Amino acid sequence: MVYTTTACDGSIRYTASFLIKRFARVWPVYVVAVLADLLLARMHLISTAKVFPPLLAILKSLVFIPIDASKAPFFDTPYDVGWTLNFELYFYLVFGLSMLFGRHRWKALSTWFVFTLVAIPLIASGHVGLDVRQNYGITHAYIALISNPIVWEFAVGVVIARLYLGSMYLPRHPVTYVLIVSTIVFAAWYDFTWHGTFNGLDQWGAPLPLALLVLALASKRVHFQVPAVLVWLGGISYSLYLFHPLASEGLQSLMSAVSLGRLIPTWWCAAAVTVFAIAIASIANVLLEDGLSTWVRHRLFAFLDSFDRRDSRSANRS
Repeated sequence: MVYTTTACDGSIRYTASFLIKRFARVWPVYVVAVLADLLLARMHLISTAKVFPPLLAILKSLVFIPIDASKAPFFDTPYDVGWTLNFELYFYLVFGLSMLFGRHRWKALSTWFVFTLVAIPLIASGHVGLDVRQNYGITHAYIALISNPIVWEFAVGVVIARLYLGSMYLPRHPVTYVLIVSTIVFAAWYDFTWHGTFNGLDQWGAPLPLALLVLALASKRVHFQVPAVLVWLGGISYSLYLFHPLASEGLQSLMSAVSLGRLIPTWWCAAAVTVFAIAIASIANVLLEDGLSTWVRHRLFAFLDSFDRRDSRSANRS
């Protein structure tokens, strides 16, 4: 987000355009995923162990409002993977609003992060931590969300992007290659040795900012040859993230229905689920991301343009 908004001019139009693009990118596909999950659960085509959520919880999840303040960081979001989008849309909102401050945008954003991630926790509980499962005793769900320590990951991302856009870089030197390999190996070691067991900068996320920083600064001098298949997977990654639970549960339910349930806890099933999830994601990418999301973005921009034309006519009459 920092990298793609370097041309920010601090105008309301630029901010509105940014928010429209992000909203249209995320919301339509997410709504389809949630409705598909509810429909398939109702038809017993996926796990019947799920409790059908109340209507209010469904509506809140569709507008990215957390449900239960006591259940951080997931906040009882009905569709399992939807909890991350609550944080993502919150970040887009505050990031977009900070652009209205023009050249003071980073000061505004930093001030907001200090207020929400330091001041609010101190006022509410007297301490600040990195455990994303704590809620500092806050009972309002959205305040619990904006003060959750997982938001620090967005702040760290902003800092890394600012360093990348600056003059700092890692030269094309053997030491740089050693740093690249070391940070990737460290991240893998940290995960597979169970030093991290949950989300957050004090758990799984601990080694990742260092790896990202090294790769970002090295990429300014070192050319990384990325395989085309990984670029393609990156292109469908949002659909893959949203629909992989449905693909997994649906395929496993089908296997159970045709008396192949014994294969579910095997690597064969894991491979089949992976292939099936990628296939579903590639279809969703074309129909929803390239199709529905694009249509929603065009409609929202047409709505925004209508306001600009109205303001222009008012100015001319004046």
